[in-house]
Order: sequence, then structure tokens, then C-alpha cells
Amino acid sequence: MESVCAVILVADPKNSAVHGLQEVLFWPMAAWVANACHTAQIGAVCAYGAEEPQEDWAKALIWQDPKEFLAGRTGAVLLLRGEMPLLTGELLQKLVQLHQERGNTVTEMFSQGGAIYCAKSEYLHENWQMGEGLFASLTNEAQRAGGRIQLVETTDGDALFCPKDPWELLQLRNRAKDLQIQRLCRQGVQVLSSDGVLIAPDAQVGAGTVLYPGTILKERVKIGANCVIGPNSLIENSTVGDDTVVNASQIYSSQVGNRVKIGPFTQLRPDCVVHDGVKIGDFVELKNSVIGEKTSVAHLTYIGDSDFGKNINVGCGVVTVNYDGIHKHRTTVEDDVFIGCNTNLVAPVTMHKGSYSAAGTTVTHEVPEYALVIGRSRQELKPGWAVGKRKKK
Repeated sequence: MESVCAVILVADPKNSAVHGLQEVLFWPMAAWVANACHTAQIGAVCAYGAEEPQEDWAKALIWQDPKEFLAGRTGAVLLLRGEMPLLTGELLQKLVQLHQERGNTVTEMFSQGGAIYCAKSEYLHENWQMGEGLFASLTNEAQRAGGRIQLVETTDGDALFCPKDPWELLQLRNRAKDLQIQRLCRQGVQVLSSDGVLIAPDAQVGAGTVLYPGTILKERVKIGANCVIGPNSLIENSTVGDDTVVNASQIYSSQVGNRVKIGPFTQLRPDCVVHDGVKIGDFVELKNSVIGEKTSVAHLTYIGDSDFGKNINVGCGVVTVNYDGIHKHRTTVEDDVFIGCNTNLVAPVTMHKGSYSAAGTTVTHEVPEYALVIGRSRQELKPGWAVGKRKKK
């Protein structure tokens, strides 16, 4: 294939109700188009029509006036709309191949939903017109100039569908959702109901995994085999191992191992590593922490900026006190530790291997191996005190 580049026209958000920076399954529509170009092994890709966004995907494109971009370039140029998220690399390759084999000046591939073009770069540079007028006049201008024009209809209406208003955009989103669920089902994933299920185009899910209603898998997610995800769970930029359950919970930018049980109502904030066989129960929040194998954090607990070892039992209501108002500090809990209910671990602090904390303890100093730490007021009993209290009412 000869040298090929692409120009993506992104509708200006200030002037259009539908534009390429709006998301379909967590990707801006223009990012879908750019990914199709990447799949088709298109070299340089220029985007034009909207201010350059700050997202990482946009930095892989050249945001420039197309006339400047095309100056001095030779070969074929794909002219695409940024609002065609279902466009495929396979279709782009087919268009380019047809264009080059026939020696066309302009080749238009169309369906009822829209059209894409391939043109000689020198012709496009000489006749560049901005905005909608370019699409409307491209083939006519080439024909008037005596160029070779070819119109090709495709039956893949989804690929070229370009929404014109919010209602059509909603229809497109629903179609994209169905296609992503279809992709996973054909790979052996069980989707019990599509209600509320949203799958990013780069999400990977292993065979035998079950997705319940309300499951949302955002970008950069990889889930292993034979897991159960949902109902009502959200995972973003994270990996989950095999045979793991994530029930009504949220996971962000973290790594979860095999045979882990999470939820319900658990949140893993960024930079957590949860090793194999761990249990993270209801109303638990983890942040920037490591949880070792077979440790149990059953309920009503906050663990932040901490390193927990293996086989630890964390009682109800445990809190790592990691912030002193100015700086964050880390807590270290070694293997085989037992942390009693309502224990506060005031960082920086370490509980060494096999140690215990009594319920209600506030730990402020290092706890040696196999020691018991008790840091609470001794109970005081006043017999009959309540009788006198009640008589005063």
C-alpha cells in the first residue's frame, strides 16, 4: 500500500449539538475514528475543527489546519468525519485499496448513514474548502476538473452512520453498546441481561465470566476467566484475575488477584493491589494500599496508604489514620496479625508479625511480634447510678 494519511473533521462543540468530542462508551467519537485509522495502519492523522482536547488519545493526532498538513504530501488521503465511531479499519483499507487500484482522483464510499472519501493529496490540497461544503462539493469539483471519480455503496450502514442530532446520537450509543456486548458473548462471556451494561471498546473479559445488570467496564479494563461482576459494579483502568467476584462495588486504577471476593458496597480507589484469596467486604474503602494473600477485611473499614501482609484478620470499624493535616503517612501490618474491631492505626506505625490489637485500641507506636496492644480506657462501673438519674426526670 502506498503512503496514506488521513484528515478527521471534528465538528466544533460551540456550533454543533453533535460533535466528535462527545463520548460513545467512554471514548470520544473522534478517538474511535482515530483508532480505526490506527487499525488500518494509516500513518499521519490530522484532526481539525475543534480545539485540541487534553486527553491522551488526542496527543497521538496532529491538530492542524489540513491545508498546512497536506502541503508537500503525496499519495492518498482519507477524509473522514469525527462523528463516525463505528467506522472500522477493515473498511478504510478496502476504500484505500480500491482508490489506488483504480487510480481515482476521488473515491466516495457511502451508505444511507453517511460517506467517507479517499482522494489524491495534491488534489485535496489545491481544492481545500472548510466545513460541510468540502463533503458536498468534493466529488463534483473533481469531476469538473476532469478527474476520475468512483462512487461505492457499502451495505455496512453501522460503520458510516453519522448522527445529526442528540436522538440519533442516543441510537448510535445503543447500537455501539449492543455490538460490544455481542463481541464479549462470542468470546464466551455470559451477559445475563444487557440492562445498564456498558463495555468500553478496549475492555477485555475472559471466557466463563458472568456480567450482571448494571455492570460498567470503562477504558483499560482486563478481567480474567470465570469471574462474577455485578450487579451494579464499575471498573476502570484495572486488572482483575480469575475466579474473582465483584459485587456492587467500584474499582479504579488497581490490580486485583485471583479468587478475590469484593463487596457489596466496596470502593478501591487508585493504586491498590489486592492479592489472591483476599476478602474485601461491605462498606470498605481502600486507597493506595497493598493487601496480602488471604487477608480478610470484612466490613466498615478504611485502609489508606498502607501495606498489609498475608493472613491478616481486620475487624469491623478499623481505620488507618494516614493524614495529619499536612502529610500522608504509611501504615505497615505484617503477616498473621489480628486487628480488633474499632482499632485506629495512627500512621506512621507498624504492627509486626503475629501481633494483636484489642478492640477499641488506638495504636500510635510500633507493636512487636506476637504482642498484644491495648490502648483504651479501663472500664469503670458505678452500680445503681442510672436509678438516681431516672428519678431526676
